[in-house]
Amino acid sequence: MRTAIGMGAMLFLAACGGGDSNEIASGTVTDADGKSVDYRVTQSGDGDTGNISIKTDEGEMQFGSGAANAKMPAGFTLYPGARLTGGFDSKADGKTATMANFEVAGKGADVIAHYRKQAEAQGMTIKGEMSSPGNIILTAQQDKPVKRSVQITAADSDGKVVGTIMAQTGG
Repeated sequence: MRTAIGMGAMLFLAACGGGDSNEIASGTVTDADGKSVDYRVTQSGDGDTGNISIKTDEGEMQFGSGAANAKMPAGFTLYPGARLTGGFDSKADGKTATMANFEVAGKGADVIAHYRKQAEAQGMTIKGEMSSPGNIILTAQQDKPVKRSVQITAADSDGKVVGTIMAQTGG
C-alpha cells in the first residue's frame, strides 16, 4: 500500500482540477518485497472540497483540502470556533489513522487545554507536552480497551492558532 500511496501523492497535483469523482490511475504495483497489489486512485471535488482516494485490497487512504476531508478522532470535538482546513483518513489491516488541520482565533495554550481535557475524559494518559515560544505539542495514549494515540499541535500566529490533531487506533 505504501507504493500506491506514494503514487497517489504524486498524482494529487495533477488531479486538483476536476469536479466529479473519476479514476485517475489504476493498476498493479510490486513492492520491494515482491508483493503485488492492485490499486485504484480516484479524484473528486475541486478547491476546498478536492479529495484523492487510494484504494487497495489492504485498505484505503483519503486526503485533500477543506473540511470535507478532515475527520476528528473518535471522542474529540473541534475547539469552539475553529475551522477545519484539511486532513486525511487511512484504514488498513485493522488500523486507522486520521489527521485534521484547523485554525481558530485564540491562543495555543487554550486549544491544548481543550484537547487535554478531552483526552483525559476518555481515559487516555498524557505522555508528553513540549512547548517553545508560540508552539505546543501534546501527546496522549490509551492501551485498553483498544490501543490508540493522539498528538495535537498548536502554533500561535498573529492572534490565531494553526493546529493539527493526529490519531492512530489499533496495532
